[in-house]
Amino acid sequence: IESKALLDSYRGLLIEDPIPTKAITAAVLAVAGDAIAQTQEERYDAKRAFAFGVFAAIYTGAYQHFWFSWLDSHVNDFYHQFTQSPEEPFTPLLLGLASATKVGTNQMMIGAAYMPFFFAITSALSGLTVDQSVNRAKGLYIPIFVRNCTFWMPVQFIQFYAIDPEWQITYLCLAGLVWNAILSTLAGDSSKQGKDSTGDEDMQVVMAEKGAGAVSSSST
Repeated sequence: IESKALLDSYRGLLIEDPIPTKAITAAVLAVAGDAIAQTQEERYDAKRAFAFGVFAAIYTGAYQHFWFSWLDSHVNDFYHQFTQSPEEPFTPLLLGLASATKVGTNQMMIGAAYMPFFFAITSALSGLTVDQSVNRAKGLYIPIFVRNCTFWMPVQFIQFYAIDPEWQITYLCLAGLVWNAILSTLAGDSSKQGKDSTGDEDMQVVMAEKGAGAVSSSST
């Protein structure tokens, strides 16, 4: 009963004060996700965790609240051309097409804007120069983008197909916890592969993603 009351209270906050609630949720879960990502490192980096918490509050909690609202409105308006009225619920087919369109549109935005920012912030946190950052991005851009798409595109399709709009940010933040757990597992497996070139390349990709911590959980 207590858990249901807490859930109802949280739902009320999502409806009454969506932006502060989503921003705080994103920040808390981002710090938790980054803690998972740092489990195999020698020391816990509090500054990095704080940076990702702030980023998640602004980008995931606030920006994506408006972005998903805009995306839902415009894509749904387009597909309502094929219904008898704007109030008529989508058929499963139309809902699937609309969800796929939203995922595709979001991924194009990520490829054009998010990934460069991903490398900028992770390289800055690593203390790399501009030239080093560019060279790093050239080598890791495609592998990281493919790995992100492999995980996040199915997650996002479920988001748009089955998750109520007020719960979508929370859902993505929880998915980010799973994502960071996967990355930590991959990092551990890659570190056991020795110095062979394949293992070293895979380790670089995983560690670059782990370096993004909660930022990766926003690549949605």
